[in-house]
Amino acid sequence: MGYDVDGISADGKAHRYVHAGTGMMVDLLAPDKLGARAAPKLRTPVGSIVPIPGGKTALDNARPLIATFGGRTATLYLPGLAAALVVKVKALIDEPSRPGVPSRHISDIAFLTSLIDDPDALFPGDPPHTPRFGCLVDCLDDPRHPSWLALGSPHAEDGFNAWEILRETRSNP
Repeated sequence: MGYDVDGISADGKAHRYVHAGTGMMVDLLAPDKLGARAAPKLRTPVGSIVPIPGGKTALDNARPLIATFGGRTATLYLPGLAAALVVKVKALIDEPSRPGVPSRHISDIAFLTSLIDDPDALFPGDPPHTPRFGCLVDCLDDPRHPSWLALGSPHAEDGFNAWEILRETRSNP
């Protein structure tokens, strides 16, 4: 489909691919908890795929999307917004921000939150069904955080308003 690997890590992981014509990047990730029989198959021609925490759960409720490009067709499975948000928070837990280095996970969490139409309906039910985002995302409690500002108006305001509602649900008894 026109994508080439964008480097391989020292441990043989090859997850980021770039389209030569457009510069568009995609990450090819594998769900976790697939079992021993599936693990050897989690490879691309150039390296192994990165398993992500929460990936299997996210795909359990994913919806299929048929994509066609250049005469080739593939089925992509898209997790719902709630599952995508939880996966990004889990990724941040696995790979926390380093001092002085902006976290792509924090930026992704802000972006995903900006897509939420109804924060009260995103995680139905009472806690513990509402995710506990934890202190790693406290920086997003500031509407002037660079991840919000990078979204521009009105997305930053919409995202921050949704974020405030999500954070309130976290602390309900």
